[in-house]
Amino acid sequence: MARISRFFIILLMGLILLTACSQQKSYVFVVNPSRDPEATKQLKAPALIKSLNRQGVQVVQIGDTLRIILPSDMIFNPRSANFSSGSRVLDNVAYLMLMLRTTQAEVAGFTNAMPAQAARALSLRQAQVVANYLWERGIDSRILYAVGYGTSEPMSSVPVDPANRRVEIRFQFLHYGVGRY
Repeated sequence: MARISRFFIILLMGLILLTACSQQKSYVFVVNPSRDPEATKQLKAPALIKSLNRQGVQVVQIGDTLRIILPSDMIFNPRSANFSSGSRVLDNVAYLMLMLRTTQAEVAGFTNAMPAQAARALSLRQAQVVANYLWERGIDSRILYAVGYGTSEPMSSVPVDPANRRVEIRFQFLHYGVGRY
């Protein structure tokens, strides 16, 4: 008799638990990042952006567009389109673009305090060099283009401010739930 009553108590508890669970509509999914590459991207993208920030790169997100601002002095020798030792930061940018599945990208070059024609030519050469570097790192050439803006769109009102010498990479990406950075 004690055995039967224990059985019915366990059965009754199971029914109560099942009823309570069926009324609750929330679910918990445990993701194993080692088996789910998208979950790995969710974990790595913010860390990679923080790493870029620590290296002196400004990253701004507006909706599904990222704007990466690289000081020209960081990646180029002064007043040239030749890479300096700091150009390795572009490897992280390329990795981020691949990770977030970039759909369209513009590499924009900017200079300061130069004659207009020379400024536009230098900024275009710098943008092309960065675009070529990204192409070599696996970014699809059909979605990536280079533009030289010269002295237009300054970040600072002071014409000789080094902040005006920069390369910006503006790209749209597909969402993977990576959130705001």
